[in-house]
Amino acid sequence: MTLNLDALDRYQQFLGKRYPSVALSFERTAEKKSPVIVELGSSRSYVSGGNEGCMDDDPKYWNPDRPERWDWGAGIFSRVCAEIIAGTDASLHSVDPSPKAMRIARTITSGIDAKVSFHQTTSTDFLRSISEPIDLLYMDHHETCEEGAVLHRRDSELIVEEEILAPDGVILIDDVHTHGPVREQTTRLVRKATGKGELHHGKGKYSIPYLREQGFRILFEGYQVVMGR
Repeated sequence: MTLNLDALDRYQQFLGKRYPSVALSFERTAEKKSPVIVELGSSRSYVSGGNEGCMDDDPKYWNPDRPERWDWGAGIFSRVCAEIIAGTDASLHSVDPSPKAMRIARTITSGIDAKVSFHQTTSTDFLRSISEPIDLLYMDHHETCEEGAVLHRRDSELIVEEEILAPDGVILIDDVHTHGPVREQTTRLVRKATGKGELHHGKGKYSIPYLREQGFRILFEGYQVVMGR
């Protein structure tokens, strides 16, 4: 059964800058049989920053009927993905070492007929333990900082060395060009002029150049980056 891509249309206005990359990732996964989706870094808030209840795991702040109040600032991938795979053979593994994030992810996906499992562990430990190829890997773990970029690189090495991604699988990396379209356009121009592929930022600063060296292509580049072979 194909994925419920109409959920993307329902939330397009809220996904904003993430919409093109999220849509492409799911479109490339939609026709697969029993696709495996992994989210490294679960949803960590019910509401966006600046609102009462931000980063609070008290379920009183979750209103499933008011999507305009959800934490779109961080993308709330757990909920969107659960709706997209509802009633299908697709499965979502939501991974985060934080017990608070696990509680939030469980709450926002409850009541949806979807195969969602929760793993309170680190991204690296999960990747070492998974026994089935990943069709869509969403890398949103850690923070947008040097330590986070280094972790993404290490996990990318593990993904390649252990052949964790399906041959035609895709990787969706969040929080790459976090400085807006002007910085993104400048980066593209400089990369084209110099022929260098290492000019990325945010969480993909080191992982994207590494993945390109390993034969991955950039399928879409914006706030997020989509990669595949």
